[in-house]
Amino acid sequence: GNNVIGTEGDIWRRHRRVTAPSFSEKNNVLVHESSLRIAKEMMCAWEAQNTALDDSDFTVNVSKDMMQFALSVISSAAFGKDLPWEEDEVELMGNHKMSFKMALETVVSSLPLYVVLPSGFFNLPIRTLEKARVARKEFGEYLDEIINEGTSNLTDSGKHNLLQALVRASSTDDDESGSLSKDEMKGNAFIFIVAGHETTASSLTYTLALLACHPEIQEKLHNECVRVLEGRNEPEYSDFGKLRPRLARKIFTFYHRRKRPKVKCDLLKMNYGKNALFQNPK
Repeated sequence: GNNVIGTEGDIWRRHRRVTAPSFSEKNNVLVHESSLRIAKEMMCAWEAQNTALDDSDFTVNVSKDMMQFALSVISSAAFGKDLPWEEDEVELMGNHKMSFKMALETVVSSLPLYVVLPSGFFNLPIRTLEKARVARKEFGEYLDEIINEGTSNLTDSGKHNLLQALVRASSTDDDESGSLSKDEMKGNAFIFIVAGHETTASSLTYTLALLACHPEIQEKLHNECVRVLEGRNEPEYSDFGKLRPRLARKIFTFYHRRKRPKVKCDLLKMNYGKNALFQNPK
């Protein structure tokens, strides 16, 4: 379906009005809680694998695990579906042929195939293409179920995932904001995955690699966490604001504003070509 990325003009403005409220503070809290839970599962899996090897050399595929970590967080925050880190045999519900986790992972890994190959190719008796075809169908059906559940429980404020929020925002009676069809909601939900999955995983992978290369930075990070947590074992969402905003300040140095010849400022005079940084006093 159409989405906020692939539209323009009035159609884009309609998508923008409906999707913007979905990114709320409540959802940020959900992302934080999901990240903690999934990180614990990941580390428990690492410990179990290390124990099983009986003190032999244990190697973690950081890139692979960070991809799974990011996908699990997005699944929980966007769709309200918790993905087990290690999925054993699961009982499929209804007429499904794949679990939600398998369908989601296959759809994401098959993106290049969906983009390059004509739809008819997926009917060929090739295992990879057959799996990609089934996964796309299964994932669409799972999204239909989530949307239908959200539509029938619009007053349930306890669910804060992105898709449920999108359903509630799209069900408004405000004629000016408009609403989204089911296909458009599914299209935007898919964009949520594409936009945040691989980029987040890559950032985490390089972060861990750089920390491994610079133990002195590890020590600084550890001391910062100890200072903020104040003896607690787990961080809370509110702790994020207590961290020194080094990353934000560094980003400002990369994406600063450059004064243009026609820009006027009554409080400050600057020559053309000078860089300017702005910090919100709040």
